[in-house]
Amino acid sequence: MDPSIGWGIGANDWGTTVGQAVKLVQGPIDTQGFIRYSGGAVSYYTLSGAPLTFFNARNNNGVTIGGSFDTSGLGQAFMLQGSTVTLIDDPRGTPHSTQAWGINKYNSIVGSYLDPATGASRGYKRYSNGSFVGLNYPGAQATNPRSINDSGAVVGTYTAASGVLHGFLYFNGKWSTLDYDLSPSANLTGISNAGVILGSNFIYANGTFKLLPNVPNSTWTEFYTMSPAGLITGRAFGFNADPNVNYGFTASCK
Repeated sequence: MDPSIGWGIGANDWGTTVGQAVKLVQGPIDTQGFIRYSGGAVSYYTLSGAPLTFFNARNNNGVTIGGSFDTSGLGQAFMLQGSTVTLIDDPRGTPHSTQAWGINKYNSIVGSYLDPATGASRGYKRYSNGSFVGLNYPGAQATNPRSINDSGAVVGTYTAASGVLHGFLYFNGKWSTLDYDLSPSANLTGISNAGVILGSNFIYANGTFKLLPNVPNSTWTEFYTMSPAGLITGRAFGFNADPNVNYGFTASCK
């Protein structure tokens, strides 16, 4: 496969980026997960039987998590460690609904699944021994954890009983809401080991919010994840005012 387009979704502190690569051909669209190393070399991966495969995150030990869809449209989250694949399925969820979004150095994984009774998203943490625990904001309709740092702090979003979306931080058994009035989105997508939190267009550090600028010459920028040391991964759109031109990027905040 020689992908035509691709974008990074996560990166580690070594500058290794992972994401999804798409080949633009007639007929069904095929995607592969890709790993781009800091030296520029790229490798591709397809989960067996799954023509749609993508990577979401990679820790500093080189363990990658992602997801896939088979020809019937059934989803499957997984962890890739070397050549060993571990399927990730929270037993409480609707079959094929588990998603894996964040991983730390201990191979603890956070993500979500669909509640078979209500269809709402429920959060989980999966330990390296394969056991699962729930991560659900108290009283929320739905919870979606997105990132976990090496201290076990988790960020993501939850839908309150009122139906309003909020960002959250979970650490040492305590939940807190984190919203930025100047952001169009409540999504919290990353947290570094220093406790810096990444949102859709901002960072939060030491009690202060800071808006992040668009990538130069782009009209809109999305910020996806943050590595343990603070390397940001994202995607920028509308280069030179052309809405069809977009690029993935990594960036460090100073």
